[in-house]
Amino acid sequence: MAGDDLNNRERMILECIRAYRSEFGYPPTVRDIQSRCAISSPSLVHGSLNSLVEKGYIKKDGRRTRGIVLADDTVGIPILGTIAAGKPIPVPDEEVWDIGSIADKIDVNEYIIGNHHNVYALKVRGLSMIDAFVNDGDIVLIEQTRDLNDGEMGAVWIKDENSATLKYVFKEGGMVRLQPANSQMKPIMKPAVNVVIQGRVIGVIRKV
Repeated sequence: MAGDDLNNRERMILECIRAYRSEFGYPPTVRDIQSRCAISSPSLVHGSLNSLVEKGYIKKDGRRTRGIVLADDTVGIPILGTIAAGKPIPVPDEEVWDIGSIADKIDVNEYIIGNHHNVYALKVRGLSMIDAFVNDGDIVLIEQTRDLNDGEMGAVWIKDENSATLKYVFKEGGMVRLQPANSQMKPIMKPAVNVVIQGRVIGVIRKV
């Protein structure tokens, strides 16, 4: 039976986290848990949280004050279409990546999303990013943004070709180099004015 490996304090804290999330829409802090569960010290809460992590019931993001995530917490991410990891594929227009477009969805653990906002998913077609462990049929999670740091992987719209592609992005003067992660493929060089960044890759879901 689920929860049989928990002691009374761990079970109480787990239920506290669930109830707090249901009431407020975000997870409690350690102090919140200590107060609600009438636990004598924060160290006892930390100890139980660490045990819950080890047993697979929660995950913790140390970068956030409210960084407790239930292992079974998921969020529905819209799948907005297909992105080429190879030759760019045609798209109707820039609005194809509009985050407001509702299509299919994929349930993703909230922990993977973390602090990223306006996240959507694209199905990958092609093998140009295979050395970065992005294969044909995988799904990439994209954070919507108009700018990338050099060397980040992103979804790019090539205006003069009316097409989209998934590549590492490097800015080189007035040009942009779209670099594949496949030694058998050459980079694509485009004038910066013809390249529109549509998002940053923050995760990959492998094809089953």
